[in-house]
Formats: sequence, structure tokens, C-alpha cells
Amino acid sequence: MKSKFKKFLLLFLIITLVFGCGKSDESTGNTLNNKNISDKTKVSNLSESYIKYAEIKSSKLEAITELTEQTDNYMLGLALIPLGMSDLAFVPASVCGLEEAEAVNQLFLYENISYKKDGDKCTIIYEIDGEQTKFIADYDKKTDSVTMDIYEENELTMTSEYIKIKDGYASQLFTKSDEGSNYSVYKTKFQKDDIYTSIYENTNKPASIFKNSNISDDFAKNGDYLYISIVGGVASAIIEGETVNFNTFE
Repeated sequence: MKSKFKKFLLLFLIITLVFGCGKSDESTGNTLNNKNISDKTKVSNLSESYIKYAEIKSSKLEAITELTEQTDNYMLGLALIPLGMSDLAFVPASVCGLEEAEAVNQLFLYENISYKKDGDKCTIIYEIDGEQTKFIADYDKKTDSVTMDIYEENELTMTSEYIKIKDGYASQLFTKSDEGSNYSVYKTKFQKDDIYTSIYENTNKPASIFKNSNISDDFAKNGDYLYISIVGGVASAIIEGETVNFNTFE
């Protein structure tokens, strides 16, 4: 448990360093300035794409986390913790596309780093407290989409994908359930100011959205464990079948 906590702490520090300031030095291969990122920002590699996606998603999910202050249902806050923490494991995407020296420099909190890029494919192997993790990403510039896998000690533990859609993004993350061959699946879709987030437990492995911008209207809706929507400024949430009431506590 201590090792896992240290991993999350180090990843949190990295994401703070990576996203805490704009990238404008052309020598890094990354020309984004976080203060000016918008849905229309152009990207040319996974590093730029992921920073753009993470910046926009962060601002959208802030609206969801603010809902926890409008209800006395403590389960809402607890349900959102894994949704945020799981994304930290994919921070290495923020350096994919950079030159090796710059990429390794930005991941200095890791140990024994191996970085390889082959076109739009990126592999990063690193260690924390002697435990090896392998990050593998495949990026498609045409659709601005990516599929990313995390292996811990050569075992696939998590897969994360996102794709640019009109006025926003659709994303999903899934992990193998502790029981059987089912999965825990986290899905999010945001377009302009409308947001949908769902968590599905003990379900089938979802179809990949890599290179597939034909996202259905039901994507990220009606999660069996958690479903949150903010549409037209009106929020609603259901946790384990129970409707969450907002602004009803004293």
C-alpha cells in the first residue's frame, strides 16, 4: 500500500510540473501554452494532444467535483476519487513526441527510464521503488485519438483512450475487475458545456474508440455504479441506483 501511495504521490507531482506552466520552448517539440488552450488549439503529436486534452478535461471535471459541495451524499465524493486518480498513471503521455533527452528530463521523478518513440507510437519503461511499469501509447494525428496501456511487472493493468469529437472529447478507461474476466469502466464525454460521466462495474470490455469518432449519443450515459450529467447547466447524479439530491442540506 505504501508503494502504491508513493506512486500516486510522484505522479501527482509530475502532473503538477508538466501542466503547471505553458510549453513554448521550440526545442522541446511542444509549442502549447496552457493559458491559451482551447477546443480549437492545434496539436501535432501525442505530447501536445494529451496536454490539451488533460487541460480541457480538468476544467470540465471541476464542474463535477463542485457538485460534492451541493449535497450531503458523501458517496458522490468517494465515487469520484478513482476517476481522478486513475488518470495520473497516464501522465507519461505528456512527453510522447518529444526528443529523448527532453522526455527523460521531464520524467525525472521516475527511476531507470527507457524512452522510445517510433512514429506515433511511444514506449516508456520506468521504475518506482524497484517496481517496473511499462507505458505504451499509439497516437493517431488524423483523428486526434490515442490508446494507452499500462503494464505493471509485465501484466496489463489499465487501458485509457480518448478521441476528439465535435466541440469536445470522449474518453474511457478500463481495468480488469478483481473477480472473473469482467472490467471496471470509466467513461466521460463533454461537448461545449455539457458533461456526461459514468462508471460501470463488472461489465464487458468496451469496444475501442481509437480512431473511431462515431461516438454514440449514449456514450458515457447510464453507468450502473455512477452516472452524472450536467446539461444546459442542470446537474443530475445517480449512485448505485440512488438519485443524488442537490442543494437540499442545511
